[in-house]
Amino acid sequence: MFGRLGARLHRRAPVVVALVSIIVLTAILRFATLELQSVWYDEAQTARLVSLPLDSMLHAVAREESTPPLFYLLERATTRLLGDGEVALRALSALAGLLTVLVAMAIAKEVAGRRAAAATGVVAALSPLLVWYAQEARSYSLYALLVSAALWGFVRALLRPAARRSTLVFAASGSAAVLTHWFAIAPIGACATYLVYREVVARRQARRFQLARPTVAGQAGPLAALPLFTAVLATPLLLAQRSADHASFIASEPLARRLAQLPKQLLVGYDALFEPWSALAGAIGAALLLALAVQRALGNSGGVRRIASPTAHRALAGAAASRPLEPPQTVLLLLFVAALAGVGAPLVAALLGEDFVLTRNVLWLACPLAVLVGVGFARAPRSVAWPALVLVVSAAAAGTAAPLVDPLARKPDWRGIARLAAHTVGPVGTVVVAPDGVLPVRYYEPRLSVVTVPPNDPSKRFLCASPARKSGSSPRAPTLSDLPCPVQVSTGAVGDASRSPDRAPLRIRPFKRRTLLAVLVEPVRAPRPRPAEPAPQSAR
Repeated sequence: MFGRLGARLHRRAPVVVALVSIIVLTAILRFATLELQSVWYDEAQTARLVSLPLDSMLHAVAREESTPPLFYLLERATTRLLGDGEVALRALSALAGLLTVLVAMAIAKEVAGRRAAAATGVVAALSPLLVWYAQEARSYSLYALLVSAALWGFVRALLRPAARRSTLVFAASGSAAVLTHWFAIAPIGACATYLVYREVVARRQARRFQLARPTVAGQAGPLAALPLFTAVLATPLLLAQRSADHASFIASEPLARRLAQLPKQLLVGYDALFEPWSALAGAIGAALLLALAVQRALGNSGGVRRIASPTAHRALAGAAASRPLEPPQTVLLLLFVAALAGVGAPLVAALLGEDFVLTRNVLWLACPLAVLVGVGFARAPRSVAWPALVLVVSAAAAGTAAPLVDPLARKPDWRGIARLAAHTVGPVGTVVVAPDGVLPVRYYEPRLSVVTVPPNDPSKRFLCASPARKSGSSPRAPTLSDLPCPVQVSTGAVGDASRSPDRAPLRIRPFKRRTLLAVLVEPVRAPRPRPAEPAPQSAR
């Protein structure tokens, strides 16, 4: 007995070690540096919303946000339990980020086995975007988790139709995803539509073969429609938030540029070390593994046709209802189709004038991308699989490491500016910041007077700006001419406001503070005029 148990443990030891290692790596990358970056505008907005009474918060979310309220309800409960500090504010997102990696591994194991699951886990653990948003107090990390969990339920419902819990997981996770982010409607709707289609087929075949009741798959069908009903019920809120037009800034950047940035950002994040070489290496490795995964999905020549074949119908209606409804190759292909639907639907909407295509809005794509990379790794020969995986993992590591070693790759450091301003000007001064700095500075230093337009008074002021950058380029420290200054500023260290008669001349002292350039603006006292010297008398 103990010999068999020992042999079983010995066989499973590598699997356990790999799983534990991936969990530890994922947790370290998401939890160990939760306080590294400053809270920025969107996170400060979250902190403000969850501090309101419940009814006020829900009304504010409907007026001021562009996402449904589920995340804010969970975040409010989290901050009530843990406090309102940076770690507490981001704890929910970090936990969701950890669970997303485990769900991605579970999907890969279902469709391609343990080897694919291990590769998927490493890629997802190091994914720069998943790490970035796991450390941000917004809905994106939770949204990615819920969509991934719904995809896992979808895959299980097709591979193990006898387990009705799989459809229940899909229904619950899919409905929650729709109530977390509107972009979940496209992928969840595609999967739900397919499961409902399978139910219709099952009931039709039940009548044809004169079965007493539908198959197990058919009984679970109504659950699959729950996310669709949830989306319909949430439509009034969606329309109300759309009318507020809070996300109109997205369309200010050309759609073609955002689409071109999407694959790069999914691979290496917003900024990566050793760009562009790291992005190029990741693209080569990912292209190889994705091609192998697609080849596996299309490898069964009858995979796509089997969806509507008589054999599949009889399998649904006969006694073999516990057998997979689709082969793993077809399930993998359906997963790929769901990913395309998740991007294609927003793209079609953008072409019709409703343009909200942005990388963070399709963050959930990082999960199926990691799964497909893992499947390609499991299918490829070792001579190809390992070099390709090393390229993908190295590129992802370069993107994940960038914020750790490069301050300019982090969020704007409003924390540093707020503390420096509080130390320098105190409650008697005024901090003048860019519009996106008001809420973060107030989050860190509530007693400071924070404005975006300088008042006409002689108090000391700070002027803060984010690093100057163009879309898609690496950030750089701004020069004084880049700053949104309230006075005329030359490239030197002294600006002159004499052109504005209502302002005294100002001296500007620049200094670097992490990712921001702060400028202390203080009045310059005009020198007292010297008494006129008597004119020298001419010698007589």
